[in-house]
Amino acid sequence: MSVQAAEKSSSIRLKTEQAFEAALAVGDAEQDCAHSIGKVRALALVRYCRWVSSATRPPCNTVNECALIVRHIRGMCGSPKAQTLAQACERYGESDWQAVNRMPAH
Repeated sequence: MSVQAAEKSSSIRLKTEQAFEAALAVGDAEQDCAHSIGKVRALALVRYCRWVSSATRPPCNTVNECALIVRHIRGMCGSPKAQTLAQACERYGESDWQAVNRMPAH
C-alpha cells in the first residue's frame, strides 16, 4: 500500500471512529442520524454499518436514528456495549478501510 493510500485509509478510519463517538454522544435522540450528528458523519457511520452487516435489510441509513445504527454495528460485531469503534469491531485492517469508503450510503 502506498503512503498516500495508507494516509487515506487512516483518514477514513478516523472519520468513522469520530462518527461512532458522535452517535454515542447523541444517545437515543429521536431525530434522524443525519440531523443528529451531521450528514458527513452519518454517511461515514452508514458506510461502516453496511460493511459489517450481514443482514439483507440492515438499518444502515441516515434517516434512521443513530442509536439504531450503533446497535446494529455492535450486534454484527458481537460487542453490545462497545464505547469505541475499535472495541466494537477489531477485525479490520488498513486495506479494509478503502472498501468501507466505497460502500453505498444514503
